Amino acid sequence: MYGHCVHLRRSSIERATGSTALKDQGGDDLVLPRAAPLDAAIVPIPLRTARLVLRYLTPADAEAFFAYRSEPAVALMQGWMPGSRAEADVFVGSVAGVPFARRGMWSQLGIVEAGNDALIGDVGAHVDASGVVAEIGYTIAPAFQRRGYATEAVRAILAELEAAYGIRCFTARTDPRNVASITLLTRLGFGEERRIGDDRHFRLTV
Repeated sequence: MYGHCVHLRRSSIERATGSTALKDQGGDDLVLPRAAPLDAAIVPIPLRTARLVLRYLTPADAEAFFAYRSEPAVALMQGWMPGSRAEADVFVGSVAGVPFARRGMWSQLGIVEAGNDALIGDVGAHVDASGVVAEIGYTIAPAFQRRGYATEAVRAILAELEAAYGIRCFTARTDPRNVASITLLTRLGFGEERRIGDDRHFRLTV
């Protein structure tokens, strides 16, 4: 425990009946919930920023999702990557109907440029069961990196989670080789909390 911010890892998420299990790169189960009704959502989706729209993923996004998540430069820094297009289809289908920031499960939004609905990345959040802590994750396709899009998307997510849920404690983890991700987190005010295995863990309390 670090201050009042408790980090819940994915392995602590209850594995509900009907979930779909995939494997992460370490061979552990990555459990995905079945699609859930959107009427439980509090955070208004889509979210719009100056240049981006953050919207729910749809099955039509699976091809683009698989393409950029499978890029060697991206896959090297990820805790999980789709091993096949079929796994990408399963993942996207599983998160497509999950209300963003529902407690106790991961939820994922697609990132698109305003005026163009083609998927260029994704951003996720896991709000813990108590509603106190949110873990953030993000990926941008290589062709759209170095434009500040990840910073813009994550900043919007942090603001909405604080406004909608009153969440003031955020965590993130990244590969220590991922200089761009570490720079992004530092820019947004995250401080390094600790290292666990191959990951550097960061925390922001607002």
